[in-house]
Amino acid sequence: MYDTTNEFFISVEGKSICIKKSETKLDLSRYNMNIMDANIQIITKNCSNLQTLNIRTCYRITDAGIKTIADKYLNLQTLDVKGCSNITDAGIKAISNKCSSLRTLNIGYCYKITNKGIKTIAYKCRNLQTLNIKLCAKITDGGIKQIAKKCFNLRKLKVGCCVKITDAGINVIANKCSNLQTLNIKGCPKITDVGINMIAYKYSNLQIIDSRHCDKITDPGIKTFAQRYTDSESGFEDNPEV
Repeated sequence: MYDTTNEFFISVEGKSICIKKSETKLDLSRYNMNIMDANIQIITKNCSNLQTLNIRTCYRITDAGIKTIADKYLNLQTLDVKGCSNITDAGIKAISNKCSSLRTLNIGYCYKITNKGIKTIAYKCRNLQTLNIKLCAKITDGGIKQIAKKCFNLRKLKVGCCVKITDAGINVIANKCSNLQTLNIKGCPKITDVGINMIAYKYSNLQIIDSRHCDKITDPGIKTFAQRYTDSESGFEDNPEV
């Protein structure tokens, strides 16, 4: 007989979605705007062992839903809340305080998040390897410096379109994040050739950098970077994904 004891259902768009209680990875991004805090509550009550959760673009989820996730999944490894634009520093603080084992965190396009949230990530999530804060436009060099100083294991960092980040933030990244392999600074208008030079001379492990639409980075700056990595596999990438 078919075992239904390992299943539960959530209602999405008037349809019942079946989820296994034993799931360790769950991707709800396809349902985006139809996923709400109430759905998250049902999931946390029935699904005990999640390590990877993707709720990308589920923009109806609020800090309340995020806090529910944080309270339940203390061993969460990967969380993708990209485009969940109602999440604030309060939600990020809850995740950081409870889910300190996080390896991958995507909070891109969560434009309400500020340096306060980023600072909590830096102090609590020391094992982060991948961080995406693209278009978190309120984040400044101060937030980036905290990440660089505390998250030594970072391999991939995406700060694209964080328009307040300058060469000062890049300088700290260059000096502290020695394991970084992928860096996306696309659309950061305040980063200049100085920042690119810092990256070029500090990194030995860097494999991908995206500096498109950085208006203050010139051809000589790009040339400096290219010369530094002539004998390596590193280079400028058209579409790197963090």
